[in-house]
Amino acid sequence: MNRGTRSDDPLDGKVDMRSQALDIARRLFVEEGYASFSMRRVARELGIRQGHLQHYFATRDDLLTEMLEQALHSYTDEYQKVLDDLSGDAEQQLDRAIKFLVGDISNNQVSKFFFELWPMTAHYQEVLLMLRDIYKKNWEAFSLFVENYKEGMKKDHARSLALMILALIDGLIIYAHSNVPTKRELDRAKVDAYSTIWAIIRAA
Repeated sequence: MNRGTRSDDPLDGKVDMRSQALDIARRLFVEEGYASFSMRRVARELGIRQGHLQHYFATRDDLLTEMLEQALHSYTDEYQKVLDDLSGDAEQQLDRAIKFLVGDISNNQVSKFFFELWPMTAHYQEVLLMLRDIYKKNWEAFSLFVENYKEGMKKDHARSLALMILALIDGLIIYAHSNVPTKRELDRAKVDAYSTIWAIIRAA
């Protein structure tokens, strides 16, 4: 379909409207949850009719899938920037990676996004594969920083240690947000998590 030939399409000539639709979809997914996610709601937020939105995303699942891909890639791109910063020694590089991951404990938007995403993996194979790929890449990257820091540590040991640390962080995110903690409590959890992770690595 040539989208640029429809003079009655309010999205014509507005190249950023597609990205706006994805941004709105992501916000609504986080704020209202997967169960309430709808094309109609996204279109209303954009100020257009649902039919016009469907020129770009034929179905709810199409919009949802593209939004999830964009959101996950955005998250991993931020993490990759941290990993690509090779300035400093091995300890400084690992420290940056730890601080980025620990930061998720108090990042409400990231937490809510993954809370909605995890249950979907039981019913949507595509979502499961996307999430599995993200976790695999993050695990491999973090394992390498652990291995570089712990000279002489075998690769398998570094991978196992990295997995335990990543699981610790995810567990803290779930636990921390299950009781609606205060900002002070979240900040304290981040400080404790950071020091605990370094203690685990140095003792290994």
